[in-house]
Amino acid sequence: DALRRLFLPRLVTWDADANPPAAKRLIARQSDMTGDSLAPLIEALVRERLLTRSADAQGHVTLEVAHEALLRQAPLAGFIEEDREFLTWRDRTAKTRAAYEVNERGLLIGRELDIARGQLESRHSRDIEARDRAFIEQSLTADQAARDAETERERVRQEKELTLAHEREQAARDIAEAAKRSEDAAKQVAAAARKTTRRTTLGLIAATVGAVVAVWFYVQTKQQRDQLVGANARLSQQITLSVAPTGDRRLDIPSSWYQLANTHATSIVTINHKGPGPYRSL
Repeated sequence: DALRRLFLPRLVTWDADANPPAAKRLIARQSDMTGDSLAPLIEALVRERLLTRSADAQGHVTLEVAHEALLRQAPLAGFIEEDREFLTWRDRTAKTRAAYEVNERGLLIGRELDIARGQLESRHSRDIEARDRAFIEQSLTADQAARDAETERERVRQEKELTLAHEREQAARDIAEAAKRSEDAAKQVAAAARKTTRRTTLGLIAATVGAVVAVWFYVQTKQQRDQLVGANARLSQQITLSVAPTGDRRLDIPSSWYQLANTHATSIVTINHKGPGPYRSL
């Protein structure tokens, strides 16, 4: 277990771009190795020249596998095979982070972010370099912010839809109420029209009755007038006969007297007559 913790994942990676893909040595700072418990093993491997010790530009002590052939020997070859998927991901993540730092790409998103989250949760913190871990955490923060923004947009959208739905319902109610008012107004107009029609019909009936009565009175008046005219004519005839000579005897009466008598009789009948009945003679 100590040998595995020493070599993996600080001193070994998996080069998926190699042809064929193979394990590859890494240079690591000795201070990054986990705990003092590995110090005796490190010293033993350096003495056996299985590890080489040197210093980087900043003066930090570094360690490196002395021979790449060791990576193909047991037990290291078995350790590497077991962690090959993680080593491949870690190498790809390091390249992605480097591209992000030079503005060649954005943060992790989608499936690659989901994989990084899983590795971050399942692996020990020493297995992922600090810069790569910070890059993953920054990606997770940005993703959460995007999710929160999307959630807020969805909330606002649903709120708008709910408001629109309420407005549509209110509009429908207003339309229904307006239609009801129109229907009531139409009923009132129809009732008024029926009342007007009844009044008009009654008026026409009354006018017709009045016209019939007027005609009846006219006919009655005309008949009475004709009766009066006939009565005057008969009276005139009676008067004429009463003053005319009888038999062969002739009275010496001027003809103008006969005319005067006829005129006078007609005047008497016109003034005094109030209906059929006996007439007074001169």
